[in-house]
Amino acid sequence: MRAAHSSDGAVRQRLRELLANGRLPAMAPMEIAAGYGHGRVCIACDQPVTQHEMEYEFNDPREDRQLSFHSACFLLFQSECVERASAAPGQRVDR
Repeated sequence: MRAAHSSDGAVRQRLRELLANGRLPAMAPMEIAAGYGHGRVCIACDQPVTQHEMEYEFNDPREDRQLSFHSACFLLFQSECVERASAAPGQRVDR
């Protein structure tokens, strides 16, 4: 369970690093799949999303790979994308 292992601050810091080094796209996904977890590792907190937790998943169009998140981690990811876009006026955010 994500909450037991990672604080929001630690997850936000990891997300910022992943966005900065290009391992995560700074984008608002066009399609998002949601459901109970299947044990995939959340890219934001590096913990598995269990069958008792909600998992959000979308395709990274740059590499055609699935990205999995806990629901709370996905919200933090979206928040970081918005902050990144607003901090750099005039720069395009990948969509």
